[in-house]
Order: sequence, then structure tokens, then C-alpha cells
Amino acid sequence: EHEPNLVILAFGMNDSAGRSADEYKANTQAMIDNIRETLPDAEFILIASMLGNRDWIRLKHEVFPQYRDALASLCEPGIALADMTGIWTEFLKRKHDWDLTGNGVNHPNDFGHRVYAQVLSTLLVPDSR
Repeated sequence: EHEPNLVILAFGMNDSAGRSADEYKANTQAMIDNIRETLPDAEFILIASMLGNRDWIRLKHEVFPQYRDALASLCEPGIALADMTGIWTEFLKRKHDWDLTGNGVNHPNDFGHRVYAQVLSTLLVPDSR
């Protein structure tokens, strides 16, 4: 049986179509609590989702920063935030959705995956400077 010491939670794109930031936060907290029942020493990285295509009307785009802020409020020792929402917001000032996604809607392409990996690595590898 596996007993991980690090859990990465990354969800929210589909939730944005109908869940409030409060409900999203409560669901995330419930996952953390549930995992900590079995793995009390586990640490967490919470990933604030990339942004979906602005022309995709099913998404409620205004909730992504709210979701990110909800995740940030859960951070404490042992819980870190990977803010892909903020990074994607900056990207979209200069790039198009097709530059960042594999499907033009809501899945990162190879570049987007590399950015996810770089952001995660900054949380995992100590700064050697």
C-alpha cells in the first residue's frame, strides 16, 4: 500500500461551471481532511487552475481568481499553492488560447505542461542561490 508524503490536488476547471468559491474551498478542505485521516504527515500542493478559453461560455471565468484565493486561504505549513491562474492571466495578455492549449479550450499543450512542471519544481526544489 502506498503512503505518499506529498499530495497534489489539481481541479476546478469543470467546477467553474456551477460551483461557488465557497463550495470549491469546502470540497478542497474536505479532501485534505480525508487524506490526513490516513496520512497525517502528508503535505499538499494545491494547484489553482489555468484559465479556460474565454469564448467557452460554459465556464464562469470570474470564479478562477476566486478559486485561487480560496486555495490560498487554505495554505499553512505543509500546504502550498501553485498559482497557475495568475500565470495564465499574464500569458493571455500576450498569447492566444491556441498558443497555450492542446485543444483550444481547457487542456494545456506541451508548453503549458512545461510551465506547470516549472511552477511545481519551484515548490519542490530549494532555491540554491
